[in-house]
Amino acid sequence: MHVLCGGAKIPRISARLVSMSRVWSRSTLRAVAACLPSWLLLVLLPGVAPRASVAQSASRVAIGDLAALAAKFEVPIARCEQILSGALPRGRNELSMLQARIREVHAIASRATVTIGGAAGVLVEGGYVLTAGHVTERAGKRVGMRTSDGSWLSGITLGGSEETDTGLVRVVTDSMPESCRVLGIRDSAELDRGAYVLMLGFPGSRRTEGPPLRFGRVLRNPSRGYLETDCRMCSGDSGGPLVDLTGRVVGINSRITRDLAKNMHVATATYLREWEDLVASQWTGGRGARAFLGVETRAGQDGTRIVRVVEGSAAERAGLRADDLILAIDRRSLEGGASLPSLLGGYRPGRSVLLRLVRGDETIEVRVRLGARDN
Repeated sequence: MHVLCGGAKIPRISARLVSMSRVWSRSTLRAVAACLPSWLLLVLLPGVAPRASVAQSASRVAIGDLAALAAKFEVPIARCEQILSGALPRGRNELSMLQARIREVHAIASRATVTIGGAAGVLVEGGYVLTAGHVTERAGKRVGMRTSDGSWLSGITLGGSEETDTGLVRVVTDSMPESCRVLGIRDSAELDRGAYVLMLGFPGSRRTEGPPLRFGRVLRNPSRGYLETDCRMCSGDSGGPLVDLTGRVVGINSRITRDLAKNMHVATATYLREWEDLVASQWTGGRGARAFLGVETRAGQDGTRIVRVVEGSAAERAGLRADDLILAIDRRSLEGGASLPSLLGGYRPGRSVLLRLVRGDETIEVRVRLGARDN
């Protein structure tokens, strides 16, 4: 259920469609496969079914005016609301309606997504940018943000938390480019398991193209803690938005687990609970300390090259050397120009991490216990 738009190759899925005979007949599946773009059919993969009633879920979602969309594809409005809340589409018209809605939301959300260093953020109402705490690192720092059309915005970091990974930036640029859009914030507590979501960011810290789309479902939405989805996250996606099919932010990309199918997002419910402290530039957790590896590096498409190892640092104690090429941290790839500082920002001092690197002609793994450095 992962869709990476913007040039990525989408594998053939005819075999997967056949496996869906429990939902549709084989003749129906073949007819649908012949008529629709293959990427859209990925929504039909048997992932996580909604736990609660779809009709009840839809009643809580502010879908907006669907009259034109419903009329165009000859799908009743009530049925549109159900599908956009997580129900499986049935037939060509319903699939086409869902495809049109995804394109519409992606077009708007991509114009609200900005780069912050090697990571991302999203413009929201009130002149703020939601991002991850390990991206902003502390309050009172000036940051530059690049929009989808290449314009630059200036901002000042406000509050955040190392424990929950929340982060907030206030935009201080006098005027916003006309191309920019801002998104509303929806309380993620309203989301049911299995709800459709779209994830945006800048995998590999890519800045020359707009933020690609990853499409999936909510896997887990606890009352406290991280919201989990199957939208595949990569380095560079940190701080980017997770949005529902109404175009509202429901989460912020935080980190991945060892299970690459489970991706963790800071739930907007957490931001709403901490909002007053965030706006007041309150920073909580860690007493300003952050994880420190102790290397000077140069990022490249094939990984991150160590230029110098700091004396007495965690890197030196672990035996890292100048000219080592770091490929990944805890299986999170650094290839494609990804930011090492951005990945390290997701860890706390004292955490043990596994580095995969190339030394000479040999690929090896080295375990490092991260040190601490004050902000």
